[in-house]
Amino acid sequence: MHKAINLRGRALDPCAGTGTLAREAMSFSDGKLQVRTNDICSAHSRKHGGLDGYVDAFTLNIPHGNIDMLLFSPPFLMTDTYCVWAVAQPVHLVIMLVAGDYFTNAPSYRSEFLRPFEQDERLMFINGLPLVPGRKMRRCIFMVLFLTRGSKRAFMRADGYCTVYHNKL
Repeated sequence: MHKAINLRGRALDPCAGTGTLAREAMSFSDGKLQVRTNDICSAHSRKHGGLDGYVDAFTLNIPHGNIDMLLFSPPFLMTDTYCVWAVAQPVHLVIMLVAGDYFTNAPSYRSEFLRPFEQDERLMFINGLPLVPGRKMRRCIFMVLFLTRGSKRAFMRADGYCTVYHNKL
């Protein structure tokens, strides 16, 4: 991801889980990206330590100008819902880790939702995080949605490239 996108500014990971995605993104940003992390589990069942908060991601109000991008891996069964929510937020960029066939095997409602991004060349897919030994083998990719053409110019690296492939060991 770091070869295609300028990871800089302020990001929010509303479904942080263990915070792996935030840590990886910040490590590739050369100190230019700050990520606020929340997990969606309740305050009574905090499974993961070291995150900024435990809130319901859908009730999160993101004030204009406070967050530049959403960078997250939603629960896969709720990816479509989170995608609609993310696009409605006042951010410039949405980066979601999704199942490898999220776009290629899309039902018609998803294809219709993504069509304006695709036609406007504001939709991109790039390789996901490398799998860690012992984790379930799932092929994932990052779906990148530039919310405006200006955000694409601002966040796409001039010398960048992206490759779409499955991160299967």
